[in-house]
Amino acid sequence: MAELPWTKAGKPKRCSLHSVIFLLIVMLVLVFFGTGVLNPRIPMLGTRQEGTGEAAGRPTSLQVVTLPRMVYPQPMVLTPSRKDVLVLTPWLAPIIWEGTFNIDILNEQFRQQNVTIGLTVFAIKK
Repeated sequence: MAELPWTKAGKPKRCSLHSVIFLLIVMLVLVFFGTGVLNPRIPMLGTRQEGTGEAAGRPTSLQVVTLPRMVYPQPMVLTPSRKDVLVLTPWLAPIIWEGTFNIDILNEQFRQQNVTIGLTVFAIKK
């Protein structure tokens, strides 16, 4: 077996539990932080490959996204689109008149959501 080193007093020198735990913690910290710094696949902080963007910096290439719904202005719920007829009930239910909506927008939205519309027609005698 391996012999323990001897001190001047002639007693074997023993490592305390605290020093062993301290050394293990230091080794774990070095291994943990050393792998991120020394790993060639992970770029160093402050270095960047050409063509990659940063989250907080400027993008390297601008990509324009065009969506069909961006063409239309957003509706104002409490501002009626027509002043000559009612388009909202007092409880804010929509009253849909011919000419107060764009049929293309409604068809596209309902097609995407797979919605079925029920229609109620009121005839008022004059």
